[in-house]
Amino acid sequence: MIAFSVHKIDRDEKLTFRVTTAASMAIVCSVLNRLARHPSRM
Repeated sequence: MIAFSVHKIDRDEKLTFRVTTAASMAIVCSVLNRLARHPSRM
C-alpha cells in the first residue's frame, strides 16, 4: 500500500511537470509570435 502511494505521487508529479512545461512552451510561443508580428518593438 505504501509503495502504491509513492508510485501514485511520483506519477502525479510527472504529470504536473509535463503540464507546467507545456504551459511555459505555449507562453514562449505566444511571446515569439508577438515579437515576430511587431519587430519594431525589439
